[in-house]
Amino acid sequence: MSDTVKKYRSLIDVLYEKTTKKSIKWRYEASDRSVWVKLAGQIIVLTGSSNSDFEPLCNLVITNSDGDFLEGFSDENLRGDQPKTALFSDWYSLMTALFEMAKRQATGADEALDNILKELGQDDDLDDDVEF
Repeated sequence: MSDTVKKYRSLIDVLYEKTTKKSIKWRYEASDRSVWVKLAGQIIVLTGSSNSDFEPLCNLVITNSDGDFLEGFSDENLRGDQPKTALFSDWYSLMTALFEMAKRQATGADEALDNILKELGQDDDLDDDVEF
């Protein structure tokens, strides 16, 4: 395995860990269904696509602040060893989970759901008064 692939894998592992801890401020672009974050002066973008066999892929692209392409890879480039994160059997599953978690954080979906559930929990006493 090349050093570059090791770096790709490390990047995905660290992004997943930091996103789980909500220590990365992801942004969502609805127009191209991507999430992105600016780190170390570079822009990291996660998107979904398909390969030539129409199998789903998860992609990561790194651009500079001017938007010039610097680096990019998909889960297919990471095949071989399993991810360090024991929850995932392959890199596609890990990258897809990272994308979904980042998207939910960026859009505020998690916060909205938490607030709705909290409000519904506070209204449990009112449910006793509802006649069916």
